[in-house]
Amino acid sequence: MRSSSSSVALALLPLLVAAAFFIPSTASSASHTLDHGLDGEALLMLGRFHGWMAAHGRSYPTVEEKLRRFEVYRSNMEFIEAANRDSRMSYSLGETPFTDLTHEEFMAMFS
Repeated sequence: MRSSSSSVALALLPLLVAAAFFIPSTASSASHTLDHGLDGEALLMLGRFHGWMAAHGRSYPTVEEKLRRFEVYRSNMEFIEAANRDSRMSYSLGETPFTDLTHEEFMAMFS
């Protein structure tokens, strides 16, 4: 059984992860913040993206590149989840180390 402080910390984790995404990048010469008014679903996806980044040791040099990769990841996850909801499929899809790549980028690397 978790203590109440552990439960509070776990409840706040997605908010902290989301807040970290909006901190200006020190790698960029210009000051940038990302304030795109993300809704709750997008913030959950952002938390998943940060978890995926940590699991695969991924980082990006600028906030702009991170945002671009998040959008690719998000699009790929929407495709994965839609495919997995299709009861006609005899298989399921999931995240891979390549989930932040477009189809074209993936094909250029491996074909």
